[in-house]
Amino acid sequence: MYAAPPGHASAILDDVELSPFRIERFYARYEHSTRFMLSSSDCESRTISALLELEPDAHGRLLETWCGYTESPGGPALRQAIASLYERTSAEEVVATSCAEEGIFLLYHAVARPGA
Repeated sequence: MYAAPPGHASAILDDVELSPFRIERFYARYEHSTRFMLSSSDCESRTISALLELEPDAHGRLLETWCGYTESPGGPALRQAIASLYERTSAEEVVATSCAEEGIFLLYHAVARPGA
């Protein structure tokens, strides 16, 4: 059986025991039906057109974007871009999540598990 080296994103994900994610169940039930959603962590909504105007050639690059699943720890190019912001971090040590809740969840499981 393959075991990823310590610190590698796959090893981090392998150590996490996942159970039903209650906050996602909460949002599935109330996010679009409550009058005031004060617990959201997302940003102000914008149109795709407004977002594309923020960067030159964004429209052309968007049209070439692959819309499929990627590796569990995140897309390699994104992980490399994030790692490049730090002096001593490699892409293999980066986990990119699809929302803040997932990142917070993984952090809590990494630092609050027995023996951590």
